[in-house]
Amino acid sequence: MDTGTFLRIFLCVIGIILMLVTISALAQKKITESSSLMWGAVALIFFVTGVLIRPVMLKAYLSNAAMVLIALAVICVLAGAFVIAMRVSELIKKNNELAIRFSLLQSEYEELRTKLDAMEATKED
Repeated sequence: MDTGTFLRIFLCVIGIILMLVTISALAQKKITESSSLMWGAVALIFFVTGVLIRPVMLKAYLSNAAMVLIALAVICVLAGAFVIAMRVSELIKKNNELAIRFSLLQSEYEELRTKLDAMEATKED
C-alpha cells in the first residue's frame, strides 16, 4: 500500500471512529454538549481531509514504518485529549451541582436565620 493511500484511509477511519466515540460518550453523558460539538467538528475535519487530500510523492519523504509511527502518535494524542475533555466535562458537571447545592443551602440558612430572629423578637417581648 502506498503511503499516500494509507494516509487517506487513516484520516477517514480516524474521523469515523472519533465521531462514533463522541456520540457514544454524549449518549452516556460522559461529555458535555459543547465538548461533543467540538469533537464532532474535529472528526468531520479528519474525515473530509481524508476524502479530499491528494498526497503526491509522499513516499519519497516518508517510509511506511514512519507513517505507521506517526499514525500511532496521532492516535495517542487524540485519545489523551479526549480523556482530558471527558474529565473536564465531569468537573464542569460537578461544579454546577455544587453551585446548586450551595444555593439551596444558602436559602435554607436565610430561612432559618429569619425564624431565629423572629423567635428572639418574641422572646424579648
